[in-house]
Amino acid sequence: MFFFFLTWYLLTITTYGTFVPAGLFLPGMIIGCAMVDVLFKTMHKAELIAGDHDTIEAINKNYIVIGCAGFMAGYTRMTYSLAVIIMETANDIQIFLPIMITITISNFVAYFSTRSLYERAIRGKQMPLIRDWIPEPCQNLVAENVMSKQVVTLKNVCKLSDIKTAISTNHHAFPVINSKGNFVGILPRNFLLILL
Repeated sequence: MFFFFLTWYLLTITTYGTFVPAGLFLPGMIIGCAMVDVLFKTMHKAELIAGDHDTIEAINKNYIVIGCAGFMAGYTRMTYSLAVIIMETANDIQIFLPIMITITISNFVAYFSTRSLYERAIRGKQMPLIRDWIPEPCQNLVAENVMSKQVVTLKNVCKLSDIKTAISTNHHAFPVINSKGNFVGILPRNFLLILL
């Protein structure tokens, strides 16, 4: 099982940085399960866990599922959705509470040590990321301060000349209003260019 874990771990870290859609979720589940199985069997060999063969196998299955949840929560920072996925995979409602406790502890510890694997990938590829907190320089900023004073709008049914007028500006998107003057959506500039 240790070599199985090592193989998956090495292959996952090899494909992580490549432009191959190899995924991280399923390998994470496999690595987590294998790692916990190795740990459990080591504890059993050291006689830290005792019992007959059937009892040990039943306990081992639960530990593997709970350990997999903890491992995945540590690098994905998922919470309730991960608990549901793991519980459905295990097909055992009895271990839902231990899974939730494990995920909570794993997330808590992981937040103090490093970013999630997905956040690291986003930063490494320099993709924009909308955070759940506002940066300090932007906390007192209101839309009026950054938006254009002369808003160019489009009606939900408009003339080609209106679209031409909108495209001649340097705006990146245009609010769409209905016949009553209510806002119904936003139309990006590149979408208008594609339509034309």
